[in-house]
Amino acid sequence: MPTPFREGIRDLQAEYPFGVVLRRSDDPVILIPASASRSTYDDVRIEEPTRIRQMLAAAASDSAVLCSLRRIFEISMPGLAPSRLSDSQILDATANAVTDGRLYAVVSKDDQSMVKMQNKPVRSSNIDYVRRITRMTDPTRLETFLFDDLPRMWCDAYRGMPNNDVEIVEVTDQGYQFLFDLGAERVVAAFGRTRYNPAPRDKERMGDFLGKTTSRRALNVIAARAPSPNLVAARQSMAQLSWRDRFFQMYGHRFDRGHFMSHRQGGGLDINLFPQRADINQGRGPLGAAYRKMEETCVATPVFSFSRPIYDDESWVPAELEYGIVFGPGRAPIVRTFPNR
Repeated sequence: MPTPFREGIRDLQAEYPFGVVLRRSDDPVILIPASASRSTYDDVRIEEPTRIRQMLAAAASDSAVLCSLRRIFEISMPGLAPSRLSDSQILDATANAVTDGRLYAVVSKDDQSMVKMQNKPVRSSNIDYVRRITRMTDPTRLETFLFDDLPRMWCDAYRGMPNNDVEIVEVTDQGYQFLFDLGAERVVAAFGRTRYNPAPRDKERMGDFLGKTTSRRALNVIAARAPSPNLVAARQSMAQLSWRDRFFQMYGHRFDRGHFMSHRQGGGLDINLFPQRADINQGRGPLGAAYRKMEETCVATPVFSFSRPIYDDESWVPAELEYGIVFGPGRAPIVRTFPNR
């Protein structure tokens, strides 16, 4: 299992401006009202009463923290009347609120740690797409390179990324080819000829991707398929989480359900979906604008397009996404690598 994702303290403060930050000797902790939280943060929460009280005891002499705790109670628990409580009573009330789940004590990353993590080198291949493709003037030779040689290069490059037992198969979905690692249950590469798709999105099926299960019938099916009675409750609880909580409590909240091949260029769902940085997927900022322009090119003109995730751990969240467009023999392709963390 990958290490639980810890968001940077600046990101969490921006998301929860009313949160209270407690600085520890290692990583900071932010207190968030459960009622306002976008996640349960199960993997990165402190819940042990002893640890919580030790943490609060260290902050007892900090008047700014005490004032912030009073304010967070006024916002989220107005019936508590924090103005009437002493400092020690506020600390006790905070510890009790964290223990019973009304406040989440979320372990974060300090800014320097986040910079180191974001600058972590990613092992990628050194495929010189421009040189190889530009010099190919024979359409048949180019076709062989794109559909035979290039997938082998991608598989070789993938074996150099963090993984366990690699078992790559090739499948077809909506006219596109997908190289898929059965062992890690993640896409190695997606590629094919683009085409314009005028149909509206299937929002219902899109919502089912890591979607929330609420029907009693579906929960009964989950119970019936559980290999042992001990796993029934855990699997039912997991199924009832929202798609954000089920996955993004581990990897953060800056992701959308992205497409390796966009819907408008004929891409499907299921195997074609992956966690993608929201700003890039939505076309925001310089990187997002560049990504959106490449997608629009694939919609406007039939081309060969590929999308290759680059992983730096054993999860199915790419650290980077290599996106390419090949126009034809003798023409320089467009290939860019976009960050995804």
